[in-house]
Amino acid sequence: MVRVYDPINLTLLAEIPIPNKRATTIPRTTNNALTEDNRFMSVSNITPATSVSIVDLKERKFVGEIEIPGCTLTIPAGGSRFMSLCSDGTALSYSLDAEGKLAHKKRSEVFFDVNKDPVLENGVRYGDVWLFPSVDGMLYSIDISNEELGFPEPWSLINDTDREAAWRTGGMQQITVNEPHGLLYSIMHQGPAHTYEHAGPEIWVYDLKSKKRVR
Repeated sequence: MVRVYDPINLTLLAEIPIPNKRATTIPRTTNNALTEDNRFMSVSNITPATSVSIVDLKERKFVGEIEIPGCTLTIPAGGSRFMSLCSDGTALSYSLDAEGKLAHKKRSEVFFDVNKDPVLENGVRYGDVWLFPSVDGMLYSIDISNEELGFPEPWSLINDTDREAAWRTGGMQQITVNEPHGLLYSIMHQGPAHTYEHAGPEIWVYDLKSKKRVR
């Protein structure tokens, strides 16, 4: 079910049945997503085939399922478009028509190396750009401002001294953004690559314009 609640008093307003599929994962903001007009909802499925269920929130009904083989998660990408991260280092974008049906689907160029330095899927949005940290401390961007997804040059969150001391991002949600001030905040800890989900004792602050650590 997709359950709809009144945000003031938490009264249950509606239940929308959807197919008995799901993605059994830790809670994350990219398990479900809304179009920018809040008309449609995209729900991630891993059964183990990957797909998304599309729900019409105005008509309160299930619209259909879109297959996204080799990709997972659902990330709002402007208008009626979503995107997913893929196991080959690409991103898959898919757009809905006025009825919530698939209108367009396209896979991007490779923008990160899955084997050498995979990105972490817990990204944050900054205007028309999504930011994703990598295991080794790089910050990758996906620009959603145009019809074609754009991929600005990644930059490093850690310098050579930090890297020698094994500093890296950590936690289940590694980064967040203060958009009015153009600041990125990252949980940091010391450890080998496989500890990228570990908690950290420090938060490092970066100026997104200068791409430098300021605190």
